[in-house]
Amino acid sequence: MTYSLPILFGDVRPSADDTVIQVHNKQSDAAATSWPVVDSKFKLLVELLPGENELELRYASDVTVFTLHLIPSKLTKFVRPIYICCKDDPGEFQGPDDQDRSPSSAVRRIALAARSVSDTCIGKNEKCQSTVFYH
Repeated sequence: MTYSLPILFGDVRPSADDTVIQVHNKQSDAAATSWPVVDSKFKLLVELLPGENELELRYASDVTVFTLHLIPSKLTKFVRPIYICCKDDPGEFQGPDDQDRSPSSAVRRIALAARSVSDTCIGKNEKCQSTVFYH
């Protein structure tokens, strides 16, 4: 695949004890992330690194491991998002008081949104749709 933030979705066997599914990219230093399971269905994002990515999905006592390959896109056009802070402003954005509203949090959120939009456009451009079902 040519986009680094695919959406994986599927169905799992119902479990009274587990309401989340965990995904971990074994090629990444990042910790596993947890995503909700609702009515035995899940939808999650996973960050891929260039090359081979061995992904591990954990739900209840089930573990599934599979590999996705990220081939960087050859598209040369891009949009560069920017976050402007006034000189006399701390740069915090509006949001709940218990959330990180710092400029660095804003940059991470904007970057995630930009990658998501970019990956969606790349996927539509290539007329490619990847689906992973986890049973």
